[in-house]
Amino acid sequence: MARQPLRVAAPKLSPTLVRQGLARARAITRRRASPLVQAARSLRSPTKRASFECTYAAKQIIGDAVDEHGSGRGGSAPINRRLAQAEAAMRGEFTPSADTIKPALFAALTAFGGASGIGVEAWRRLARARQSDVRGRRLGRWGDFLVCSEGASVAPVEIFIYILTTDVGPRRVTRCGLPRDSTHYAGDLALYCYLVHIIRGLALDVRTSVETLQGTLLRRCDLDKGCWLEPSRGATLERSCRW
Repeated sequence: MARQPLRVAAPKLSPTLVRQGLARARAITRRRASPLVQAARSLRSPTKRASFECTYAAKQIIGDAVDEHGSGRGGSAPINRRLAQAEAAMRGEFTPSADTIKPALFAALTAFGGASGIGVEAWRRLARARQSDVRGRRLGRWGDFLVCSEGASVAPVEIFIYILTTDVGPRRVTRCGLPRDSTHYAGDLALYCYLVHIIRGLALDVRTSVETLQGTLLRRCDLDKGCWLEPSRGATLERSCRW
C-alpha cells in the first residue's frame, strides 16, 4: 500500500450522507461473523473502527454484485461500476450522482478512506477475483487459486493490517509506520487462513458442487474433480473433511 503524503478526504460530501453511509456499513459488518470482523471489534479508535466498517462493507458490496446480477459476459459490468466508485472514494474524489450505487456507503468510504494510504490496488485484486467467478472460474493451476485468494482473502487482510497499525491524525488523516507496505505482511497469513477456511467448509462445497481447491493440489492427494461430481465419492470426501 502506498505510503506517500496523504490527502484529506474531500469536504464537499454531505455530513448527513456520510453518517447514513457509516450506519449502513456498521449494519452490514455486524451481520457478518468472519474472524476478521471479530478481530476488528477490538479496535478502540472510533476512526479506525469506522474505517474498517466502511472498507469491509464496500468489499461486500463489490462481492455481492455477482450474486445480484449472476454470471455471464454481462456480469462484469456491475463489478466494474462498484470498483470505479471504490477507487474514486479511496482517492477522496467520490461524488454521488443519480446512477450511483449505494451513494451513502461510498460517501462514508470517501470520508474514512480517502484520507488514508490504503490506495486502490487491494480493491482491484478483489474485483479481479470476483470477475473470475463471473467467468466461471476453473482452479486448474496453483496460479488460478492465487488470483482468487489474493482478492478473496489477502486484500481484506491487507486493508485490516493497515488500519490496525496506522496512526490517526487530524481530519482522519492516517499514516502507516510499518517498515514495509501492509501487503507484505498480509500475504502468507491470509493465504493460510483462506486454506483453513476452505477445508472447514469443504463438506458444504462438496454438497453444492462449488469448486474451491485447484486441480494440481487435488491430484497430489489422489483426488480429482469427480469428488464434486459423483455423489458416492463426494460423500467420502465430505466425511474426511469433518472436524
